[in-house]
Amino acid sequence: MTATDDAAPIPDPPELPRLRAWPVVRDAMSIYRREFATVIVLAVVVLGGAAVIDTFVDLQAERTQKNALAYAVILAATGISTIGSTFYAGMLDKLVGSAAHGHPRQPVRVVLRQVPYLSLIVADVLLTAAELVGTVAFIVPGLIITTFLGISGPVITIEGLGPVAGLRRSAQLVRHHFWLVFLLSTIPVAIEHELVALVQSLVSEHSYVLIFFERGVFGALVISVVGIVEVELAYTLIARYRASHRGSAALIGEASMPVVDDGGAAGEVLDGGVLPARDDPQEEHRPDGGAEQRPPEGASGA
Repeated sequence: MTATDDAAPIPDPPELPRLRAWPVVRDAMSIYRREFATVIVLAVVVLGGAAVIDTFVDLQAERTQKNALAYAVILAATGISTIGSTFYAGMLDKLVGSAAHGHPRQPVRVVLRQVPYLSLIVADVLLTAAELVGTVAFIVPGLIITTFLGISGPVITIEGLGPVAGLRRSAQLVRHHFWLVFLLSTIPVAIEHELVALVQSLVSEHSYVLIFFERGVFGALVISVVGIVEVELAYTLIARYRASHRGSAALIGEASMPVVDDGGAAGEVLDGGVLPARDDPQEEHRPDGGAEQRPPEGASGA
């Protein structure tokens, strides 16, 4: 058992001025305009390719005689499609961080290695299962679960959390902003799914070109907008939560202290550009990059 397991629960953040939807949407659209080329090119290639692979898998599952080779091909194609979609989601997280939150800009090949694929995929599976249980109970519980856990993907990438810790962190951040997240994440994601499903129903499943166009072009426009708003919302809620706890030794004391009470699952989470690192009032930086200790206030100089 770790020291974090024995720690007292983190208190709820104090009330702050109401967070409104328009500033989040405005900032997200500003990022979208600046990064439009990157967002769309990646969406066309990654999402369009994933749609073609998904269609191939579906057709093979229907037509191919079931044997070990067929199952292996279907499994491999499904894995490639899932990894591609996960990479695009992680890429949006990194893109918003570099465009608006002080994170270093990194080339696509570096992001390709850094995206936490396993955590994102496991969290998505857990979220889907929770939504299914909630929807079976009734529609309303399903919507509530979707809203509370809906920003877990961006949170996992931004704060470097595992899947369970990311789901818990999402619920922690959403608890005081439920209707805002419902408006900016739950409803747009539901509309996105319906629009994509509608266009898919109008496109022949035998035409890979049309399928690529439907998901890679139309899907790129819809999914990228919804995704960037959701990521910016996650950054905003993280920054707001941490700002509300600034000065609390339980959360920020040193720069390497965990920022979430997740039972130690998150490890150490640095500011990483979400908020500027807190300066140590007892350190002065020398010209050569080192640091020296200042005597405490009130102490007499030698």
